[in-house]
Amino acid sequence: MTVTADIRVDCIDRFIADGNSRIVIAPGASLVLYANNLIEIAGSAVLNPETSAPERLTLITYGSSSDLHMRDFARATAVVQCDDDIELRGDAELFGSMVTDDAISLLENAKAHLDVDQPNLGISDPPARDSVRANRGFYRNDASTSQAGAAAHTGTAVRFDGSNDFVEIPHHDSYLLNKGAISFWFNADNPSPAQGLFSKDSSGFDTGGHVTVSLASSVVTARLDSQSTSYSITSSPVGGNGWHHVVVCFGPSGFRFYLNGNLVGSNPYVGGLGTRSGGSGNYEPIALGVDTSASGDQTVSGWNNPLTGVIDDLRIYDDALDAVQVTSLYTGGVLGTSTLPGAVVLDTSNYGAALNMSIPDTSKINWPNGGGLAITASTLIQSDQIADKLLDAMQRNHQMTLVADFTPASLVPPGSVPIATCSADSSNCNFAISQKQAAYNQKLRTASTGSGGTPEIDSGDVLTTSARHSIIVTYDRANVKFYREGILERTEPRTGDFSTWSGGYRFALGNESDGSNPWLGTFYRISIYDRAFNSVQVSRVAGGHDPGDGIVPAYDSTWME
Repeated sequence: MTVTADIRVDCIDRFIADGNSRIVIAPGASLVLYANNLIEIAGSAVLNPETSAPERLTLITYGSSSDLHMRDFARATAVVQCDDDIELRGDAELFGSMVTDDAISLLENAKAHLDVDQPNLGISDPPARDSVRANRGFYRNDASTSQAGAAAHTGTAVRFDGSNDFVEIPHHDSYLLNKGAISFWFNADNPSPAQGLFSKDSSGFDTGGHVTVSLASSVVTARLDSQSTSYSITSSPVGGNGWHHVVVCFGPSGFRFYLNGNLVGSNPYVGGLGTRSGGSGNYEPIALGVDTSASGDQTVSGWNNPLTGVIDDLRIYDDALDAVQVTSLYTGGVLGTSTLPGAVVLDTSNYGAALNMSIPDTSKINWPNGGGLAITASTLIQSDQIADKLLDAMQRNHQMTLVADFTPASLVPPGSVPIATCSADSSNCNFAISQKQAAYNQKLRTASTGSGGTPEIDSGDVLTTSARHSIIVTYDRANVKFYREGILERTEPRTGDFSTWSGGYRFALGNESDGSNPWLGTFYRISIYDRAFNSVQVSRVAGGHDPGDGIVPAYDSTWME
């Protein structure tokens, strides 16, 4: 097997490489392999033959029986993190580094070539286990584990000595969150000195999304950065020698800081740790018990302000929490379901990978009772991924149908304002349906048009702000047809296939893809099909049914007297 990207594999039981099996990891790629049981490398198996690049392969065991065994003529170049025994026997060779909670055994002719450039050798700095197995950190400099925990937790906390103890957790791409929450407990011996609690940070703004929670002068400060601005919320004074619960929420519902179940403060900033920060996001490691806001990029080196005290129960959620959920965490209750406004428009097509769309600021939308999505202020709702599945589907048949049920909030916009679009900007567009005052129109790029899908095709002045409009636009490589409420309104000749469509575009609602032309109104349905509907299918969809196969029923009649 050859690995050419950054891959993570989680084996729910064991991983075995035997015989002449071979895993080659290309330069710039990596493989992280988790096993809930044994990892065994035997025979003449070779895992990562590049002996000078152990960082390309990470082998991690966890669970009740999580040994790593190498035997025979097996060879591996890896960073090994093992909960139980590491045993090499026969002529097996390991190049790289080893960390274990138990024993290391080199038997017979086995050899371990430890790379001094790797940070973890022997049994120093034991791993800090991630309960969901997404990532794993390390206790640095003899931080004391298995301490009495907060609330209902027992023996789960970590004590820091205020000198050089901390926990380091490497960056994981699952932390590039545009919305989420960070939760933990802390107990400081003395809350007056400057002390770091949670830090995913470095000097400067870098690519955005830095976050640090710190303690100084008996107050707790939560700071979240965009690519150019810092946003901070500070608590009232807290006491020492007592447990305190911190929750920091971020994303479309704003930046909020809770302490001991109570809201300390909020900020309307809607960025997070990912691309909503304005850059590519936060790639820094996480540090517990120190402050890394003055460290170098993508390293904890340069940390300061070590904590004298205890931290327990760190959690990172991939969605923001509401006030009731925060209180439940504080009191040890069930987290429950969030009541925050939904921030995702789901792709329900069940075709290919879901092309879900993110709402960057939920204060600018609402979800009407009975269904729909209302945009009440300028925003851009855009697919999280490039819309290549639309490109691939449409280029198979070079036909399409677009269904849009909507109500505009205003008839004022003088130009074409996109309701739904797959484009880079107004001049580079594969397709769009837009509002032009009381008319709707379409841009559709074919081999016979320019890159913007022009000339635009307009309807008559048929839109109102008081009605729900059902618009269906079809293209069959000969004509564009407009249907409103299932009735054909316009036929406009247009030819050409979709071979000139551009890849790399996202699908967007309520704005041009560059955010330059906002539309306000309510969506009830947006659907895209990779074929042109006939009149039977249009009638079915306009009536709330699936399109069917479009076959017109045949009727026989017999005259009877």
